[in-house]
Amino acid sequence: MEFRRPAGAADLASLFLSASLDCVPLGDELILYSETKDGYFGVSGAAADILTLVQRTRGKGWRRAELIDTLSAGRHLTEDEHMLLLEGISTLLELGALHEK
Repeated sequence: MEFRRPAGAADLASLFLSASLDCVPLGDELILYSETKDGYFGVSGAAADILTLVQRTRGKGWRRAELIDTLSAGRHLTEDEHMLLLEGISTLLELGALHEK
């Protein structure tokens, strides 16, 4: 079953990489310093995939739907897969790795 969430205000905002982000790969994780949490955190899975994509396109703003479509590579996502990507975005926003404009 394909899951599509209705567009809301958050979907219209663009997500950008934090200018001060310091991030290094370590195995299957990306280790980043969070200024908002004042500490180092490891992210993996969907959050790491999102962060890697946004890092490759530094300076480009991404809408949530655009990020999810790009990461899904054209295949239909299940509700669980869609929610994992949204949770990855939320985690990166909370850590300050991404910010909205």
